[in-house]
Amino acid sequence: MKNYFDKRHLIKLYKPLYESVLNYGIIHWGGSHHLSPIKVLQNRVCRTILGMNRRTSEKEIYVQMEVHKVEELFKYRLLLFVFSNKELFQICDTIAYTRTGGGPVAKFPKFVKHHSRIQARYQGTSLYNKLFNHARKAKKIADFKRLILQVL
Repeated sequence: MKNYFDKRHLIKLYKPLYESVLNYGIIHWGGSHHLSPIKVLQNRVCRTILGMNRRTSEKEIYVQMEVHKVEELFKYRLLLFVFSNKELFQICDTIAYTRTGGGPVAKFPKFVKHHSRIQARYQGTSLYNKLFNHARKAKKIADFKRLILQVL
């Protein structure tokens, strides 16, 4: 497609053609240790769109493309899942004051094995608890999205 479209159009095509595929089921496979080939492919696609050398830094790529890395997409989707399904994550209010502030905190599931800790339920709890207090106290999903996009 690079031969037929200019860079501006290719960037617009990236989200519906590529990022939508990445987002499909990402909360289930995004915490896996097998994410490296997908990350390499995403970098290659972005470098091709921008016409950059294969040794160009990731930071330069994603700043120019104005898109998120696959790890950031995973965190974003997982946090939205936790916010939408608070009853599954046993979110309760706490009085303890930490760097992230007091307020609502999710209880960790009692997983013993390492394999269980890469699952969405455990990682979602961890990410949610690391958010700042004002993000965890958001009532509307639109406010929550805006706040976590600022963090990511």
